[in-house]
Amino acid sequence: GVDRWVAMIGAYDMASGACCVVDIGTAATLDAVDATGQHLGGFIVPGPHMMVRSLHAGTSDLASHAAASGGGGGELFADNTRDGIERGCRVALAALVDRTQAELARRAGTMPRLLCAGGAMDDVLPYVLSPYERVPDLVLRGLARIARAGLEP
Repeated sequence: GVDRWVAMIGAYDMASGACCVVDIGTAATLDAVDATGQHLGGFIVPGPHMMVRSLHAGTSDLASHAAASGGGGGELFADNTRDGIERGCRVALAALVDRTQAELARRAGTMPRLLCAGGAMDDVLPYVLSPYERVPDLVLRGLARIARAGLEP
């Protein structure tokens, strides 16, 4: 939607150069913007909670086993079904963030800024290996940039 484009405007305005824009909510969007502000493309995938729900809904008896699983030990690898599902979905998204950032860095020839927003970012960012910045108001920053552009003579 339009919020994706507005977030990219806000991110590019902040970065003044190449940036990887990540918004993790119900869906997760990842977008690559080059040093000139050109959108190179990106991805739209289910967010972590939607991934978990799709596994529960689409896998026979999984929901009943997951509900009965105990809590994990806080390590990367899960030791029970519930944590395996939840952590697996979070790590999968984090890996996509890292892969997107690495590809943009390769194309840009420099390390772009990785700017992250969204209501579920706190579920995924602990698993991201790339340096990132939390910018929860990225869409509002984009709207402010658009408003400033409209006020210039």
